[in-house]
Amino acid sequence: MKQCEFIKDTDENGNTSVSVSSKRRRRLDLIPRLICLFVALIIWLWMVNINDTDVTETMILKIEYAGLDMLEKGGMMIYGMDKNEISVTVKGSNRDIKKHDAANYKAVVDVTSIKETGKYTLPLTVKTPDDVNVTVDSAPLNLSLMVDVSHTKNVPFEVYVTPAPDSGLLKYSYESIITDEVKEISITGPKSILDTIGSAR
Repeated sequence: MKQCEFIKDTDENGNTSVSVSSKRRRRLDLIPRLICLFVALIIWLWMVNINDTDVTETMILKIEYAGLDMLEKGGMMIYGMDKNEISVTVKGSNRDIKKHDAANYKAVVDVTSIKETGKYTLPLTVKTPDDVNVTVDSAPLNLSLMVDVSHTKNVPFEVYVTPAPDSGLLKYSYESIITDEVKEISITGPKSILDTIGSAR
């Protein structure tokens, strides 16, 4: 049996109107709400599953050095590195991978163990952010470099001017450089390389 509710309404002039409201219709309003709730639950479960899925991402990291101050105190310096950046593949959940970009990862070579000059091949460590659980999916990483005594040397300096164009402004600029008359400059670097430099131009 259909249940109805009669609603009496009287306006300002005393006219009375009656409308009928179906309680069964109110019950039917719950069905769309339940459907929306069910769809929202499905979407939430789908998003959780995506975030927990393992993914990989390749990053280009600039190489940094730990312990350079110790080398400098010992009068040494590094040079001749075989690379300045590396490509690494990081693996983890989608949530952890998307949390940080390459700027929050570090590729570090520790040179504190170096006590004398020579050629070295050192391990390269990739440091990941503390708040993620990811792994570096790469082969063992190494870096080759040279270590030498840091040396300062004064060398003769000569200004070399190419034939100036007809422009008076350019000619004046060249002449102003020559009048500085710099005869010698001081350069600093690995001693083995400075020994091969006789002058600067």
